[in-house]
Amino acid sequence: MTDEGEHYAEEGWYSVSVVVEMTGIASPRLRRLEREGLVQPTYHGKQRRYRAADLARLRKIRRLTEHLGVNLAGAEIILRLTEELEELRREHRRLRRLGAGE
Repeated sequence: MTDEGEHYAEEGWYSVSVVVEMTGIASPRLRRLEREGLVQPTYHGKQRRYRAADLARLRKIRRLTEHLGVNLAGAEIILRLTEELEELRREHRRLRRLGAGE
């Protein structure tokens, strides 16, 4: 990795080549996932950069599509519902803590 690449990795940003290596998703497929709105990189100049959360999301997409046979539309729905469920769980925990404090 270059010095610049190391800097971004230290800051939690990963280049396309690093993402491809870490997730096993080829660059053309990565672009398709971007076009479909399943992942949204941040641009640093003209370079696309991804955060650790993006890598985790890409790994989930790969598992759903390649290992479980879900199409991209289904993967998008599953990811959205999973995120909503986690948000509801956080809210439930917060409300329980508030109720316990009464």
